[in-house]
Amino acid sequence: ILERLLAERAPLHTSDWSLVETTAIISNRIGRPEAVRTGEWILTSRAVSVHALGVELGDCWRRYQDAAGRVSLVDCGAFTLMKKLGLSRAFAFDSDFVDEGFKVEAGA
Repeated sequence: ILERLLAERAPLHTSDWSLVETTAIISNRIGRPEAVRTGEWILTSRAVSVHALGVELGDCWRRYQDAAGRVSLVDCGAFTLMKKLGLSRAFAFDSDFVDEGFKVEAGA
């Protein structure tokens, strides 16, 4: 899916929080070297814009407080960023993005 999005030259956006979560998951499941490679690719790729969510913390926190179920604070940060940027498609692996009204590109 990522290769298709890159071929489409789709704008890819992520947050600093998602970068932390992604590298932690990869490190735990596959190993630190792969987590470092992935993080380096994200941080140096011209295809990916990494956005800091510090300013939006209050909005993320309110969304998290109001969220039903198991929505993570990281996902609430992603929702806040996506709405701020006017994005409608998500490269994600859970149904929370669909529940928020986004089209998911990676089989939630």
